[in-house]
Amino acid sequence: MKMCPNCRMQFEGGKNYCPNCGTALVEAPQRPRPQRSKAATALLVALGVVAAAVIGLLIYWMAMAVDLSRELENEENNQGYYEERKDDYEAQREELSERLEFYDTWVRILPDDDSGLYHRYGCELCDMSSYWIYNRNAAITLAMPCEVCCADDAEIRNG
Repeated sequence: MKMCPNCRMQFEGGKNYCPNCGTALVEAPQRPRPQRSKAATALLVALGVVAAAVIGLLIYWMAMAVDLSRELENEENNQGYYEERKDDYEAQREELSERLEFYDTWVRILPDDDSGLYHRYGCELCDMSSYWIYNRNAAITLAMPCEVCCADDAEIRNG
């Protein structure tokens, strides 16, 4: 079936004029397409591949730059966070250091092992399964100092 380009009416082929509007039905001559040589086609394909590769690399590099930028920003934020926390940790360390010095100087542990010895916290000879905690002066009156961790208390006891 043919169709009139003017009124869009469909009708059987073989007519030179549209039966509805009278428009001449002449087929437009087809121009031959110019043929490319194989070398020109190969060159265009090669250029397309190279262009696609360059575009792909550019996109990859841009993505990597964005990732590196984000990572750097995160590291800067982390550094700021840790610098803020550093002062807090330093104050806590100072407080714990003072407590440790107090406990090491004044606190003694008497284990329930019938050894008759008292120890400083952390002594390798102290049985920590069951124990009593005393101040140093009370421990001196109740038991003997451990020779490993409390040797300096023996001088106080004897002096």
